[in-house]
Amino acid sequence: MQNRLQMREAHLSDAPAILDVHVRSINVLCIGHYSRSECRAWTEDARVETYQNAIRGCFESLYVACIDDKIIGFSALATRELRALYLDPDFVGMGYGKQMLQQTEDIARSQRMPLLYLDASLNAVFFYQSQGYEILRAAHMELADGTRLPSMRMKKKLAPHPAKS
Repeated sequence: MQNRLQMREAHLSDAPAILDVHVRSINVLCIGHYSRSECRAWTEDARVETYQNAIRGCFESLYVACIDDKIIGFSALATRELRALYLDPDFVGMGYGKQMLQQTEDIARSQRMPLLYLDASLNAVFFYQSQGYEILRAAHMELADGTRLPSMRMKKKLAPHPAKS
């Protein structure tokens, strides 16, 4: 039986685990859609301090996905924007990515976001389409070193939570 996934706000002490999930996810799941040099450029400047600053900041909110207190993924939300959703490659194909997305969307709904936009990496486009996101246009993610990674701009209208009786 699959363990229950729990999402919570990220703490400063979670930054090393978030970094590990982020880098492993890119290096394992994105190969085949991006070159090794693109993946290296994507991850080479990743530092624990980057995630600690994001956790402290006010631009976006970071959430971690845990199973039995082990961080297996994370997401980041800004106003009407899903800025990140990464899952440890060891947990792909088990339904955890879908649970993470649904719980992150629930957080967005609770913050009165009627829709979410995102820039999907090419390896994730089908996943987001299967969860109701529509492609708006081809886009790119620009990295700190100027590398431009192809992506897809997508959006989803979030249905409101049903009223509780």
